[in-house]
Amino acid sequence: MGFDVENAAKILGNNIMIERKNRGLSQYELADGICSQSMISSIEKGHYVPNSILLAQLCNKLGISIHNAMLNNFFEIGESRENTKKDRKSL
Repeated sequence: MGFDVENAAKILGNNIMIERKNRGLSQYELADGICSQSMISSIEKGHYVPNSILLAQLCNKLGISIHNAMLNNFFEIGESRENTKKDRKSL
């Protein structure tokens, strides 16, 4: 199974939205000093994938790691990491 960029963008956007709402922030408040409110809207809808700098700024403002924003939704990445740890232990 290949990497699905469209699905990844939607997952990232949804996670950003959930974290923003959990903190009681509006899109405008999250965007303040970082980007435009319309960009936050596009990210949350999965229409725009932020570059690494923008993503880091948003995660920092939300108080989450980039991993929590994205990677923990892809079980095969987590499983690969666990398998790698197991493989190293057997060496």
